[in-house]
Amino acid sequence: MASLDFDLSQWYNEDNLDYRTPELTYGDRGGSLTPQDQPQRRRPGLPLFQLADWNPSLPYDESPPTCIHYSIEWKMLLKKGRLSKLTNDTEQNLVLAPGAFWHQTLKPKLLQLLAKKTPRNKCYEPDET
Repeated sequence: MASLDFDLSQWYNEDNLDYRTPELTYGDRGGSLTPQDQPQRRRPGLPLFQLADWNPSLPYDESPPTCIHYSIEWKMLLKKGRLSKLTNDTEQNLVLAPGAFWHQTLKPKLLQLLAKKTPRNKCYEPDET
């Protein structure tokens, strides 16, 4: 196995992790503003791609990394008096922001599984936990 020739500490700091999907608004500089005479010391960070920045045909496996890679472990439960597990899966090596991944990939997948594994005459909706 090849050794890694870069220092992960420049990209990863447990105290600075924010797992929320960022919402960007046009014209918003984001975060707190600092006075112009104060030098800004900003460490480089790795982005989570939004749909506009993401290309599904690219591998995104550069070394050193150019974006955050993460995994989502999920399961589908049906509540009929008591919970019964319909399925579970893990989505690995994701680079698309969680909110965008939900709308682009996971929600359609879950709705398809829901239609396949539940009675046709009932209506079910996903519930985040």
